[in-house]
Amino acid sequence: MWFAVIILSILFTAPVRADLHNPNNSADYLILTSEDVLSTYAWIDSLLDYRTDQGRVAMAVTVEEIWSEFSPAGSDTAIREFLRYALDQWQAPRLKDVFIIGHTDIVPSHVMFGILDSSEYFSDFFYVQGDSALDLEPRFRLGRLPWSPEMPDELPSFFAKIQTYELSSAEECGAAVHAIAAAYDSTLLWDFEPSCEGVITRMPGTLSIERDYAGRAANDPYFGDANEIRENLNGGATFTFFFGHVGRDRWALPEPFLSSEWESLTNSECMTILFGYQNHSLGDDGTKESLSSSAVLNPDGGAIAVFGNSSIGWAVAGHNFGFAIGSHAYAAGIVSLGDLWGSVTSEYGADVWGTNSSAYQTLMSNVLLGDPATILPGRSTSAQPITAPVIPSEIRIVGNYPNPFNPSTTINFSLTRAGAASLTVFDITGRTVGTILTDNLSAGEHSVMWSPTGLASGVYLVRLESAGRFATHRVTLLK
Repeated sequence: MWFAVIILSILFTAPVRADLHNPNNSADYLILTSEDVLSTYAWIDSLLDYRTDQGRVAMAVTVEEIWSEFSPAGSDTAIREFLRYALDQWQAPRLKDVFIIGHTDIVPSHVMFGILDSSEYFSDFFYVQGDSALDLEPRFRLGRLPWSPEMPDELPSFFAKIQTYELSSAEECGAAVHAIAAAYDSTLLWDFEPSCEGVITRMPGTLSIERDYAGRAANDPYFGDANEIRENLNGGATFTFFFGHVGRDRWALPEPFLSSEWESLTNSECMTILFGYQNHSLGDDGTKESLSSSAVLNPDGGAIAVFGNSSIGWAVAGHNFGFAIGSHAYAAGIVSLGDLWGSVTSEYGADVWGTNSSAYQTLMSNVLLGDPATILPGRSTSAQPITAPVIPSEIRIVGNYPNPFNPSTTINFSLTRAGAASLTVFDITGRTVGTILTDNLSAGEHSVMWSPTGLASGVYLVRLESAGRFATHRVTLLK
C-alpha cells in the first residue's frame, strides 16, 4: 500500500512537461524562463492571458523542459535548437516574438569576443540567426528582461508596466523625444552632439524634442546636467537616446547619472524606451546591476525597454545604430518594439562584408531588453484600441504561492464572466476534502487564501468551476 502511495505521490508531484517535439504545438508569442521563476511570479501568467486577449497564440516554456528534450542539457545550444524546431515544425501561426525572462544565469546566452578588446559578452542574436554565420536576417523577434536572483530587488510586475505603457496616450508621450549627449571627448576626438542631431533629423518634424547636451554652456537652452536629465525623464517621452561613454552603472557626464537614480524616477505615466549607447546588461563581468537593467526593472517607472549595443565596435558603428532606430521608429508598419528591433537588425544585415567587420559585430551585439510584443503608444494591432480591464478568454487557476505550503497559500484564478464560482479540494483518490470558496464573483482576476485544517501532508487537487467550465491545479501541503 505504501509503495502505491509513493508512486502516486511521484506521479502527482513530478512537473508536467510539454512535448516540445510535438509538431501539433502552436505559438506566435513565447515566454522563455525557468520553472522556478514561472511558478513564483503569477504576473507572467497574466501577461500570457493579456497577449492572448490581443489575438496572440501565447505559451510559456521553461529551460528545464527544453533541456529534457534537446541537448546538451543546460546549454544555450539546446535552447537554440528548440527555438529552431518550434519555428520550423510547429503549426501556424509561426513563432514571431520570444520574451526571455531572466538574466543569463537563468536563460544562458551565446558567448562572443570583441574586436576592440578581449572582454566577453553575451549576444542573444545567436538564437534568431540562421544556419550560416552570415545569415543575419532575424528569424523571429527577441527580447529579454535581465533579472537574476542575485539582484537585491524582487522581480517587478513588468506586466503592469507593459499595460501602462501600451495604454499611454500618443498625445501625451508618443510625440516626445529626449536627446542626451555627453561632452566632447578630446581623447577620441569625438563630438557626441552631431550623433544626437543626426537621429533627430531622421524623425518626423512634428515631434517635441528635449535636448540635454553636457557640452553646452550652462546658460545655453540645450545645456543639460544630471538634474535636468532627471527632470526630463520624469516628464516622459517615447524615446530617450544617449550618445557618449557609459560606465558600468552611469552615463558619463560631468555629473554622472547613476543606475541607482532610476529608482527615484516618477515617470510611471509615460515611461521611456532607451537606446543609442553601450549596453553591458547581458555581460558576464559582474555588471548585472547596470544602468540598463536598473531602468527596466524599476517597478514604478524608469524605462519600458532598452535598445543597445555592447562595446563591440561601438565607436565605429554604434551611432549608425541610433540613426537606424531614428529612421525606423515612426515608419509605417512599426507597431511594436519587435517591429523596430527587426527592421533595424535587418538593415544592418544588408551591409555585412564578413564576420570580422564592425557592422557585423555591432549587429551581433544589438539587444532589446523588454518584451518585443510591446505595442508603442497610439499604435494598435487591432481595429479597437486595447482597453483595461482585460478579461481572460478562459477560466483558469493561475497558480498558488507558496507551493509547497504550510500553513496557508494564496490561490490566484481568473474568470471569463461574472457569476457563481467555486473552488473545491480533492485528495489524490478523487475524494472531496474541502471547499475553499463558493461565491458570486466578477469577471477577471481573483485571489483567495486557503488555510486547511485537519488535512495531512500530501498532494491535493483544487478544482475551479464557473459557468459550466472547469480548471484544476495541484497544490502540496507540507507539515
